[in-house]
Amino acid sequence: MHREIGRSSLPPGIVDGADAADAGSMSAAVLIKVAPAASTRILADVSALAAPERALKEPALERLEQAIGRDFADRLVAALSDKSGASRH
Repeated sequence: MHREIGRSSLPPGIVDGADAADAGSMSAAVLIKVAPAASTRILADVSALAAPERALKEPALERLEQAIGRDFADRLVAALSDKSGASRH
């Protein structure tokens, strides 16, 4: 059921829906195998984020000040938060 060359509005090499090899819908059997694995991975990631033993970080500004000094950190943050656009070309 391929269209004649020149009659398709799609670029060469691209076929429309019914002619595509993967045009069929995903079967229930595939969903039954894929969904639990994905759900388990997502649950593990969320659980790791919410774990009580996860170390709490200091606020980003405090970590930046410790790394490069308070004066430079303050100037850097002020320059990056300049919304006036005056320093941009």
